[in-house]
Amino acid sequence: MLLDITPLDEGGAKLFTLYDKDLAEGVNLLIVVSENWGSKCVRLKVTVKSDNCGDSQDCSGKGVCYTNVSMEGYECQCCPGFAGTHCEERDACHPSPCLNGGRCSDLPQPVDGIYYQCFCPHGYKGKRCEMDPCYTSPCLNGGSCMSITMNGSASYHCSCADGWAGVRCELSVAGGSCSSNPCMKGICVEQTDNDVDDSPYRCYCQPGYTGDRCEMEYNECESSPCLNGGTCTDRVNGFACACGRGYTGNTCQLKVDLCSPNPCPPRRYCMDRGNNYACECPRGYVGDECHIPTRLACDNNPCAHGGTCWNGVDSFYCSCRPGYTGKLCEEDFILESVISEENSMNSESRGGGSVREVRLPLGLYHDRLHNVYIAAGTLGAAIAIVGVVVTACHCRVNKTYSRVLSRLSRAREPGPPHHWLQDKRAPPVAAPFPPPANPLDTTDMYYTLDFSDSQSSPLIQ
Repeated sequence: MLLDITPLDEGGAKLFTLYDKDLAEGVNLLIVVSENWGSKCVRLKVTVKSDNCGDSQDCSGKGVCYTNVSMEGYECQCCPGFAGTHCEERDACHPSPCLNGGRCSDLPQPVDGIYYQCFCPHGYKGKRCEMDPCYTSPCLNGGSCMSITMNGSASYHCSCADGWAGVRCELSVAGGSCSSNPCMKGICVEQTDNDVDDSPYRCYCQPGYTGDRCEMEYNECESSPCLNGGTCTDRVNGFACACGRGYTGNTCQLKVDLCSPNPCPPRRYCMDRGNNYACECPRGYVGDECHIPTRLACDNNPCAHGGTCWNGVDSFYCSCRPGYTGKLCEEDFILESVISEENSMNSESRGGGSVREVRLPLGLYHDRLHNVYIAAGTLGAAIAIVGVVVTACHCRVNKTYSRVLSRLSRAREPGPPHHWLQDKRAPPVAAPFPPPANPLDTTDMYYTLDFSDSQSSPLIQ
């Protein structure tokens, strides 16, 4: 809404006046502009409420015209003792005339000259709830009545004189059939109407007993109230259950978690079996520490097309032969050329042909590369072992060959014939020539070289 308003400057503040004719009832959003402000404006939110307090707005002099943010208009807040739209009526329920917790309701029209009505709690009666349950003297034969209030409702209890019993002290218990106290665990009441029962008296048994003379006790354990193997013990007007391990409650109906906290050692899990628990190994493992697998995944070799199976902790891995891939080596490995439109235009020509870019899927490339690494590692280890063996054998052959040449050179030297066992059969004889500086060591071993092609025979004996 746009209004043509001339604001006034008063002490630096801008003042302007709004009239009722310019505003509608409810919320009004206004934008105020002025030539003196230039491009600036003022936004206003004005709420107009209806007036429900009357022409004079004095609420008949018995209230206050009031409103708040949540109210849609002005209303009369009446003084205590008055009511109505403009507080023109007197409130008959102020103060409340109802007694004993009765609830008062103001009537617009009087009933029997009364402008209010009392709604009484249970057990009370009267226009003002003034009559309690003992108001009518319900107890007979000299019994005294006591009014009892519980949870807002009232009842009565009769305290009977000697020789009388019953809710209203209407039954005689003195003399007659009850003089001998026939009821063992109960109260004897003489029957006044013999047509109802052949017995001249009636026994009212204590809780837990039954029978014509209250001579029998109920056995609450006959119904087997204890659950989950609990043991029942009969008591007067009750029973007790001795629960087994793993259960609790009045009838052993509540399960106790024997696995909380976990009583089992590491690597084992707890299994609650009712009255006890068991510590078991995870599925697929046995042993004292659950570290021995019952069955390895590679026992039946699930790898297809000659793939090699490798056992893992909880799984297995297939090392596929060239040309196969997949988790179980079940897929054929085929390289297909993939030529994009951009690369097809940029293909190079060599020797009359073209060079095409071949793209290998990343997953297949890693699988293939892993097999190459395994094969290369195995071949390298075999070559290293063969190199060590050949080096050791070569050293032994070279040493033996040197000793043979040394003995042959000594045998060709001039002198008398010399047998290689001569030193062992006879004492030494002075030689005409001085002995060599390094005599022959006859304790050395002699080796026979075998250069046969058999792979099963050793290289040196």
